[in-house]
Amino acid sequence: MSDNLFFGPDAQVNHTIGMMQTEKSQGSITDGARVGPNVFFVIDPEGQIKGNFETGNGNVLKLSYRIIRPVRWVGLHIAAGNFDLQGRSIAGLICKSHADHAVTSRACIRSGYEGGFTDIFLPKHIVSYAEPSTHIDLLQVEKETDLPKKADWRELVIFLPVADTNITISELKFFVV
Repeated sequence: MSDNLFFGPDAQVNHTIGMMQTEKSQGSITDGARVGPNVFFVIDPEGQIKGNFETGNGNVLKLSYRIIRPVRWVGLHIAAGNFDLQGRSIAGLICKSHADHAVTSRACIRSGYEGGFTDIFLPKHIVSYAEPSTHIDLLQVEKETDLPKKADWRELVIFLPVADTNITISELKFFVV
C-alpha cells in the first residue's frame, strides 16, 4: 500500500496509518525511534522505559513496555502535513484498541510554526479495555480559538499510558470535515 490515493486534509496521516497496518515493522521503544515513515516516539528525557513495538498484520500498532524510571509522557507522533483548517468544521479520530487491563491515552493535534508549536487535545481520553473497544472523539474547529487554522506542519500525537502497558491499536482513522 505504498500508493497514496487519499484526498483531503487528512490524506497524509491516514495514508501513514494505513501503511502501519499493512507493512510489518518492529523495534525497541526509545526516544526518536522510527515506527515507520513519518512516525516516531518522543519520550520524556527524565524517564526511562523498556519495551517493543510492532506494526502490520492488520494492526496499526502493538506496544509492550515497562516503566523503568517514571515518565511524564510517551508520545507517538504521526506527521499530518500542513493541512488548512479554514472553513473546516470538525477534526477528530476513531480508535479501536484493547489492552491487558484498562489504560488511558490522549490524542492531540500539534500545529507547528516558526519558533514553536501548539497542542490542542481532543476532549476525551482514549480508554483501552481488556476487550476490543472503539473510541470516537472530535473537536469543533470553529470553537477552538487556540487551534491555528494554518500551520507550517501538523502532527497527530497520541500520548500513551505512563505506566507498564501492553496495548494493541487495531484501527486508527483521523478525519477533517
